[in-house]
Amino acid sequence: MPQLDVIEPALLGTDILSVVQAAPLPGLDDQPKCSLTTKRVARLISEQSVSGHVAAALWLLACDLERSHAISQLLHDPSGSYWHAIMHRREGDYSNSKYWIRQAGRHPVFSQLAHVVRQRQPELAEELANQPTASRQSNSDAAWVESLVDTVHYACTCTSARSDLMVLVGWWEWQLLFAYALQP
Repeated sequence: MPQLDVIEPALLGTDILSVVQAAPLPGLDDQPKCSLTTKRVARLISEQSVSGHVAAALWLLACDLERSHAISQLLHDPSGSYWHAIMHRREGDYSNSKYWIRQAGRHPVFSQLAHVVRQRQPELAEELANQPTASRQSNSDAAWVESLVDTVHYACTCTSARSDLMVLVGWWEWQLLFAYALQP
């Protein structure tokens, strides 16, 4: 059960909160779908009017990358591109993930995520800021998030002590982007 530690649980509303709290913590990569979460997400989406952004996020939470992808690729705005990037990162298509991060432009969640990581994991924040990807880009927050893709790729391909930390950063990212998606 993932703990909401970056956003206020009350922001989600009771029905969405119960689905989020019952879900397993999403990993770094494509993992088996959680059948209980999948059923809860399907029921929630069918019973409530949720935006495409919320639906894409909930399908990511349920580890149903195909459904998340089908929705996020139809969302032609920065948040849709960001959900699309996260989905590709989770499936292990890292270059495509970085492409979609660039398509998201200067998404406000980039700087929010960088701020959270700087506060909670300053060593990691410094490492991400100093990666070659970050130094090649003018938008430092977007470059920082793009560097995050490289770090996740490394954590997934090597036995890395950073895997647990990167799962946590991915969870913070999901929470921030989900909270942004819930804004009117």
